[in-house]
Amino acid sequence: MPPKIDKIDKKILYYLTQNARLSYTVLSENVGLSREAVKLRMEGMVRDNVILGFRAQSSHPYFGLEFYHFYISFTRLDGKRNAEYESFILKHKSVLWSNRCLGKWDYAIFLIVKDNYDLAEIISEFKEKFSGFIKDIEHDAVLYEYVYRARVMEFFDGVKISPLRVAKDDSSFYRLLENAPTTVLKKRLHTTVDRTDVQMLEILSENCRSAIHEMGARLGVADENIRYRLRRMVEKSAIVSFWAVINYDLFGLHWYRVKIRTNRLTAASEKKLSAFLQNSPNVFWSSRSVGKIDMHIDIRVSDNNRLNEFLGEFNSKFDDLVVDYETLIMTQPSQHNNFARKMYEIAK
Repeated sequence: MPPKIDKIDKKILYYLTQNARLSYTVLSENVGLSREAVKLRMEGMVRDNVILGFRAQSSHPYFGLEFYHFYISFTRLDGKRNAEYESFILKHKSVLWSNRCLGKWDYAIFLIVKDNYDLAEIISEFKEKFSGFIKDIEHDAVLYEYVYRARVMEFFDGVKISPLRVAKDDSSFYRLLENAPTTVLKKRLHTTVDRTDVQMLEILSENCRSAIHEMGARLGVADENIRYRLRRMVEKSAIVSFWAVINYDLFGLHWYRVKIRTNRLTAASEKKLSAFLQNSPNVFWSSRSVGKIDMHIDIRVSDNNRLNEFLGEFNSKFDDLVVDYETLIMTQPSQHNNFARKMYEIAK
């Protein structure tokens, strides 16, 4: 049975997906509870795994890094081999996240790499580590994103959400509150970061609610310097949001990935496609890729029937676009923290 949460809990979660750095005081003023009551509810939701963490969403292309989808299937995968694989992945410096799948592939992985040579080295590492066990490997580069959002709107059905009332506060960066579906610009704007910036990103990936003074004490850097660096990374879109990771699987909203091969996308059809994806309440991420697969759509729905409803609507609107597609079921909760140690290699 899923943990019991009420509409006030969902309001808190909604606001935390707008900006997870919101203070207990601001949240209490907007949900009509005391500051301590809000704090206790949030702690309870963390304890019950309703909230899996508080993350900073970085835009790695702005650092000169590239995203790659990486899929791998094995000839056999017993418990020992599976544990060894997952340990290897968790420690890999280029892995942003990995998830066990049902479908053609055993694992879906999201990588950040510096260039094609870097990618080739990573693939060689996998082949060497699991020599004799790999059945197939596939990868494609993410060109840009159509949609990124931190919430699945179906989860909040029936909850009346008022616009957040908030005063300006630099440490919370309230200007990120909209957290609307975002499209990464096709034109790459390179932002230079140094080791201290990367250390801050790592801390914020662990817990983006970390206070300025906590980060300063941990890094041995003055609070004003931390505040300046954080403001700069937000202004340059190196950090695009702060969000709470909700464990939607607990509430029956499961993660499916649809991989699509398409005909040639015209500017007009891509505009229509982007609008459709951004207005779909269950799509939380989608991207344009180059490789065998042209598009990835990540969606959370309750079951295969709801997935088929979405695919039916998609096919009816874009019947002249789709060549074929395959679906994967992600079987593990979303644990990625949007940080990989590869970041330290590009620090100036």
